[in-house]
Amino acid sequence: MLRSVLRVRSCSSLGRASLCPLVVPSVPPAALPVWRMLSQPLSNGSSRPEDDEGRRLYVGNLPWNMSADDVAYEFETSGEIVNAHLPRDQEGRSRGFAFVTFSSADEANAACDEWNGRSLGGRQIKVRLASPRGTPPPPRGGGE
Repeated sequence: MLRSVLRVRSCSSLGRASLCPLVVPSVPPAALPVWRMLSQPLSNGSSRPEDDEGRRLYVGNLPWNMSADDVAYEFETSGEIVNAHLPRDQEGRSRGFAFVTFSSADEANAACDEWNGRSLGGRQIKVRLASPRGTPPPPRGGGE
C-alpha cells in the first residue's frame, strides 16, 4: 500500500533512487472528475481575495456565541452562500466578525442592503462589502 502512495524516483538532493515524499493518489481513471471536484476548496477554487471582490461581505458586531454555520444559515435567505468564515483568536473564541461570500455580486449587494443595521442575537450588526486585505476600510464619517 505504501509503495502505491510513494513512488520510487530519483531525488536530486540525494543523487540516487529512493523513496521520496511524493504523494500520488491512487484514483481510478473513471473517478478522476469526482476526485478533482472533491479536492477543490469550498470557495470554488478561489483562493485569492481579488477573486471574491464584490461577492464577499464583512459582517461585524456579531454575538460572541455565533459560529460560521450560524452566520451562513442567517444569510442564506439573501442568496447562495459559497463560503462563511468566522475568525477566532488563539483560545478559539470568536473575534465578533465574519466574512460571507456569495455566488454573485448582485446577491452580496442585496444582502448588504438587507442586513446592515439589522438586529441579530440582540446586537445591531454592520454589513459592508469586504475590502481586500491591506486596504483600509471606507471612512466612518465624523471628524472635521
